[in-house]
Amino acid sequence: MPGFSQIVGHEDTIRHLQTAILQEKVNHAYIFQGAPGTGKRTLADAFAAALECDSLFDTLTLKDAADRVLLKPEEVDACGVCRSCHQAQRHNNPDIVYVVHEKEKLISVDEIREQVVGDISIRPYNGRRKVYIITDAQLMNAQAQNALLKTLEEPPEYAVILLLTTNAYTLLDTIRSRCVLLDLKPVRDDQVMHYLMEHVQIPDYQAKLCAAFAQGSIGRAMALATSEDFQDLREMALRAVKTAGAMDVAAIREQVETMTGQKEHIQDLLVGINAQSADQAGDGELAVFVDADVEDVLRVGFIFKPGAAVRNDRGSVGVLVGLVHLVAVVHTGASDDLRDDDALCT
Repeated sequence: MPGFSQIVGHEDTIRHLQTAILQEKVNHAYIFQGAPGTGKRTLADAFAAALECDSLFDTLTLKDAADRVLLKPEEVDACGVCRSCHQAQRHNNPDIVYVVHEKEKLISVDEIREQVVGDISIRPYNGRRKVYIITDAQLMNAQAQNALLKTLEEPPEYAVILLLTTNAYTLLDTIRSRCVLLDLKPVRDDQVMHYLMEHVQIPDYQAKLCAAFAQGSIGRAMALATSEDFQDLREMALRAVKTAGAMDVAAIREQVETMTGQKEHIQDLLVGINAQSADQAGDGELAVFVDADVEDVLRVGFIFKPGAAVRNDRGSVGVLVGLVHLVAVVHTGASDDLRDDDALCT
C-alpha cells in the first residue's frame, strides 16, 4: 500500500492532509470526490495509514527549543515498517474500518448502522484515532445517509470518516456541510506516462497512448497498459480517424454499427478517437464529447436517425464521435432524454 510519497499527482490534496496531521487539525470527516480510477481509495489508504502510524506519531512529538515540530509538511507520511503500518498494508488494522455492502448498487441503512454508527463508540484499539472508509458513498440510500448524519453531528474526538465518491452532490447537503470536500483532479498525462514507463516498463509511445486513453486516471491507465484488448481498441480508433474525412452518411452509419458491437468499450473508443484526431487536427479543432450528457451532445448541431441527414460544421470526425456518443447514450439508458421531435440545437 503506497504512502503519500508514492502517490502520483494530487499534490495539493496530499499537502492539505499532511498539514492537517502536522498541525493536529484533522477534521472528523472528509469527502474524496473524483472520477473512477483517480486514486480516491489509494489516497484514503495513505491518509488512514499516516493517522495510525506509531512511528509518525512519535516523530510528531519531537520539537526544537522553540517548541516547534521538527517535521516539515512534505515529510509527514506513514513509515511503512511499524506494526500499525504492517497491519494497514494487510488491511487488518483494527482501527481502520472498511465499510462493506452486500448489494452491488446499494449501501443500506443497516450496514451503516452496524459498521459505523454502532461501532464508532468503541474507542481505538491501538492508535489515537479510528478511521472509517466508505467507498462508493454515493450508493448510500437516504436512510443510510440520515443514519450517518447523526454520527457526523456529534462524532467522537478520535473518529475520522472518509467518504469516497464520484459525485459529492449525491450526498445530503447536511452531510457535505459537515465534511471537508477534497476534489481529486485528473493526473497530468506526463505523470501518467512516467508512472507507466517506470512501473509497467512499457515504451514511451505506448505509455503516451495509454495516458491519452486514461484521461488522468492511473487506475484506467494501468488496466489499459496490461490489457490484451487495448490494441484492438487502438486500431479501431485509428481506422475511424483515418477514414472519417471521406465518409458519407452511409459509411458513418456502418462505422457506428461496428462500434456498437464494442458498446462496453464505447468510452475508451471515444477517448481514443479524441487522442488520434487531436494529433491530426490540432488542439481545439475537433469537438469530442466523451463526458458530455445528452444536451451537450445535441448542442453541437447534428441529429442522426435512420434515413435522416447529418449536418455538422466540424467535419466527419466530429460527426462520427457524436454518433458514437449517441450509441453510448442509448446503451447507458439515457436515450429517454432525447426529444421525439429531434430538435437540432446550435
